[in-house]
Amino acid sequence: DLGYPNVLNAFWLCHGYAWLENNLVRQAIVVDRIDYTYEVPGARLSIPSHSAPVGFRIHPVDAPEDTQNPFGQVNVFLGHLTGQIVPAHIISFLRQNQPSLPQLPYVMIVHMTARGRTDSGDAIVSNEIRYTIEWIPGTTFPF
Repeated sequence: DLGYPNVLNAFWLCHGYAWLENNLVRQAIVVDRIDYTYEVPGARLSIPSHSAPVGFRIHPVDAPEDTQNPFGQVNVFLGHLTGQIVPAHIISFLRQNQPSLPQLPYVMIVHMTARGRTDSGDAIVSNEIRYTIEWIPGTTFPF
């Protein structure tokens, strides 16, 4: 990865993948949002958090083998998080608060959790997924 943003990425898309697996028996999970929190080591301010609404169902581990699932295993979801890891309003916040951030290049750690409900209505939260993004100076992103 050449960092984010980079001169080869004309659209400034910030994307990654999330692998979610349901190991419950006889209960699917409907995931309705992914929460993001941000950490910039050395920053003198806190970065606001962000939530992205989603809507997908993850079958239980004991779902029949012939259950339709484009991700292989019946109890797995593989999501492509294009444009959601660092959305435009967070980028604007970073631009507006540049004096309180480390000098470029610097690293941002993104913490993500998926939230949803089981078939019985219980709230459920995934383990944390982390991405590290390196913010670099460049001609395509006027920081």
